[in-house]
Amino acid sequence: MRSPRRSNHLFHIQPTGNFWGLAIISIFLFFSRFLFDETFFLNALYVILIYLVLSFIYSLFVLDFISIERKFRKRQWQVGDRFEEDLTIINRSVIPVLWIDLKDDSEIRTNSIHYVTGLIKGKGRHYISSSFYLQKRGKLPLGPIELKSSDPMACFEANRVILMSGSITVTPYGINLATGKSRKKDSEAARAARFTLQQSDMTSSSVRPYMEGDPLSRIHWATTARRGFIHSRHQDISIEQTTWILLDCQRQAHFCNTFPFTENGYHNTENVEYFLPCDTFETSVSIAFSLAISWIQKGISVGIALNQENEFIIQPGRGSRQMDEIVEILTFVKAGSVFPISQLLRNMSRRIIPGHICYLITPENNRDLAIACHEAESRKIDLRVVSINRMSYENRSRIKLNDIPRLSNNTFEFSYGDGLSKLSEIL
Repeated sequence: MRSPRRSNHLFHIQPTGNFWGLAIISIFLFFSRFLFDETFFLNALYVILIYLVLSFIYSLFVLDFISIERKFRKRQWQVGDRFEEDLTIINRSVIPVLWIDLKDDSEIRTNSIHYVTGLIKGKGRHYISSSFYLQKRGKLPLGPIELKSSDPMACFEANRVILMSGSITVTPYGINLATGKSRKKDSEAARAARFTLQQSDMTSSSVRPYMEGDPLSRIHWATTARRGFIHSRHQDISIEQTTWILLDCQRQAHFCNTFPFTENGYHNTENVEYFLPCDTFETSVSIAFSLAISWIQKGISVGIALNQENEFIIQPGRGSRQMDEIVEILTFVKAGSVFPISQLLRNMSRRIIPGHICYLITPENNRDLAIACHEAESRKIDLRVVSINRMSYENRSRIKLNDIPRLSNNTFEFSYGDGLSKLSEIL
């Protein structure tokens, strides 16, 4: 990605302490010329004045022909991925640049970072390679980038802000809970739950005698061999064919840390365990993303509902198109709602077919929500509550909330420091 032309940047130049020092010396030389009547003082004054004029002109144009190029592998990433890029500083002028202080203020980083380079010759280039772990989701712009340089004696400081064009999209962090890969720290219940999900079918089937028009792929050979005539499988719709995910987006319910990614850090998700940030909403988004991945990969229809200002619902569907739509929603969703999750649960309870699975992801735990959960279960909905332990996030410890009542018969507590693989227990 190349930086835009000068019409798209901010530039200013300002004198430094060295300039004011030379200015004072110039005044001293000016009065000394009349006091001592020596040509040396006048010649020295001319030298200083000529240098200040030339240094001002140099500083005025030193960054004018500097451009930045950013090169990276792709435009869509996932939180926790290692982002590697090559940044090139290009001097398109014949005038050399003595030094450049480059400050990257792009939103792909949580904190600004400085790069200081030495001499860049005329028509020369300077290459910078960097890599870091992506810690924010959403559409992240690649700029701005601030450049700083000066003349040889640093009398004038030139600053230029380049508004880089382009952006990258970072999707939430999540794992496929149905891969069947068992980690050493998994409990027996987690491995059994994951195995059940991996082996489960989208539909149940019954065997009946072969009828004209049945495809050959539906022939049940074991029953055919046992009974002596052809039988075929008849597919029945399973009550677990649809799964709903309800995500609590109420701002008041969540603990959102201002700097949520500095507690445990990010690691390469392919080699070591990934640590979720100290932020209940980001954790909830990752949980919703993982559940959606796991069920859609098995061919189960997944729908999602958010308690936004206007109730937002994605109707159940399966396949890559449905997954892309869910990913897009979870990439940009924010905890900015004022409506309680209990209101959304009551509205959805009237729409969800009895027997369907409904995941409720929330850090909220109050009497009204408990009543709403009881009403949903009374409608024969398979309600599974992922209760985010907010207190553990506020204190950054694994605090157990034994004195708070469970919201439903199938409540799963997720505390600070837990990994997403633990969710296999509630599948």
